[in-house]
Amino acid sequence: MSILNQSIGFDTFAHLFVGMESCINQMNRRFYLLLLLSLPVCISASGCSLMRFSSQSADALIRAGQNAHKEGDLVTANELFGAAVELNELDPQSRMEYAQSLWKTGNRNEAIIQMQAAVKLSQVDIENWQILARMHMESGDLISALSAINIAIKVDPELMDSYDLRGQIHSRRGDYAEAIADYERVITGTSQNVEVSKAIAHLYLQTGHPKRALAILAPIHDQYAEDHVPIEILDVEAIAYRQLFRYGAEAESLRSAVTQQPRSIDLRLRLAQAFYDDGDQIRARQQATEVLSIDSSNAQAYSLLSNN
Repeated sequence: MSILNQSIGFDTFAHLFVGMESCINQMNRRFYLLLLLSLPVCISASGCSLMRFSSQSADALIRAGQNAHKEGDLVTANELFGAAVELNELDPQSRMEYAQSLWKTGNRNEAIIQMQAAVKLSQVDIENWQILARMHMESGDLISALSAINIAIKVDPELMDSYDLRGQIHSRRGDYAEAIADYERVITGTSQNVEVSKAIAHLYLQTGHPKRALAILAPIHDQYAEDHVPIEILDVEAIAYRQLFRYGAEAESLRSAVTQQPRSIDLRLRLAQAFYDDGDQIRARQQATEVLSIDSSNAQAYSLLSNN
């Protein structure tokens, strides 16, 4: 029987493509993509038309795109995800995968367009709204970012990740009180979150509340042995102590930080200044000298030495 008189289901080709996936890791994915897209299905004796692709074919392309992405082949990943969108325009996952792939290759405008299409198709998929909100935030469109994340929170007001992201958006907008409220909700609703605690502490510093910053970091600080407190925690504590004019405490935080990063010029200069402001000129000179041993032309170190 002539092939023109046969009706060939696309699932056969989809299964064939899935079987090819193990080979794709060693061979050019573009060949398989073009092969898949060029396979016609003949639906009558009068001629052939391009096959209508099923959701199964889009799934196969998505898996291949994910594999390409894992291997760092973002160009091929884009092509595969884009093909998946063309095959099944109503599939929000295809749109989401394509959007994130476009974003990583720098095509941010098109990524946002694809992500907007994804949320329209999925509507109540919180992850998609979070992704769209983050894209808007990173692009500087904070109004759209806030609108998107508010929808995510409306869909599921118990998901702390959404409040975390909204706190970041509020912070970038300069709405510090709202940001703090969101972050504090995250702290209340989850176990100890170091990143969120640091974010709250920074906001307290920006709004002139160094004591609150120290209070929010204290439980984290106490989890670590002496000289093993993370530098990012010690850094925020040092800033808070300086705002409180507690230069001795500032010096102690910075000393612990320098122990972990002894060649950090910035930390040593800040430590030298803290010693100087606390009236300990000998140790201030020692730190300035250490800086010059790392950077012999450091003007700030020479300035500190000349003041002693």
